[in-house]
Amino acid sequence: MEKKRFFLKGIGFVLLFVLLFAALCVASAFSPVREMVAQLTDTGDFLDQGPSHEIVTKIEKVQEGSGATKLLIGDSVCNHMFAEYEEMNPDYIVAAGNRGVGMSGQYVLTRLFLDTHPDAEAVYLVITTNTLITGYETQFGYQYSVTPFLRTDTLGLMDEESLSDMRSVYGGFVTDKKAALLMEDSPVLKKLYLNLLNKYKPAGIKAEIPDTVVRNIIRIHDLCKERGATLYLIPGPVADSSERRELEKTLEEKYGETKLAEVYPDFYGNMLYYPAEYFSDGVHPDRNSGMIDDMIREMQAVNHCLEDYTIDEQ
Repeated sequence: MEKKRFFLKGIGFVLLFVLLFAALCVASAFSPVREMVAQLTDTGDFLDQGPSHEIVTKIEKVQEGSGATKLLIGDSVCNHMFAEYEEMNPDYIVAAGNRGVGMSGQYVLTRLFLDTHPDAEAVYLVITTNTLITGYETQFGYQYSVTPFLRTDTLGLMDEESLSDMRSVYGGFVTDKKAALLMEDSPVLKKLYLNLLNKYKPAGIKAEIPDTVVRNIIRIHDLCKERGATLYLIPGPVADSSERRELEKTLEEKYGETKLAEVYPDFYGNMLYYPAEYFSDGVHPDRNSGMIDDMIREMQAVNHCLEDYTIDEQ
């Protein structure tokens, strides 16, 4: 009898602990408990919601009422090169983010822009091949490709295949708004989740073009055509090296096997290489090199588009 009573007390203690821990995790998603728990559990590094909010601003921006008829989107290279000139180009909305947004995210940005700008003429998607080979993975992950769209109730604009791909990488709960945002807003749960994600889904990108990338670029193309606009797929500048040339040769062959090669056959032919010293990190053009304006002008000339995007003070 004593053993049974002891056992039941043990079970009760465990259940109480689980309930208290669950309550703490839920409470830790809300201020001021959030900050207190982060300090007590040494999870302050996981309070940052910058990545999510950065993309939320892009989602809101493409829906702003304006006279813009052109949308410029893409990865961080695109943002780095073009964003500072936006005020000089009132016909354009520049909403480039980074490669972590994913092509399904670029589709949502395009859809929202076209929905709120019925006179839209063109969408320019500027990406490097680093972005072309990035699907849903853990390095740039759900904080860019999932959470912002949950916060703005726009995840449902993505196709079911993309949502299924997300679940297979990040877990089935990530497309459930309440569950995903609870995990995102709680520094304790966020740390636990990211540690598990990195353990079982280690970050890594292969020299492959994921189906989700191809499918969503074609979806953007078809949507633009349906709305009377044109999608231009433009390759970003590349830091030249023998290793990079070899990688691009491999990727060009893989690109040729996709539907993208039918719709955008000149993507690789229009790719521009520059000396590596013109790049700050091997990916982003270095502003101190003084070459960004020249890169933009050459991109305009080679791709025969974006010619009216002004980079010179009038």
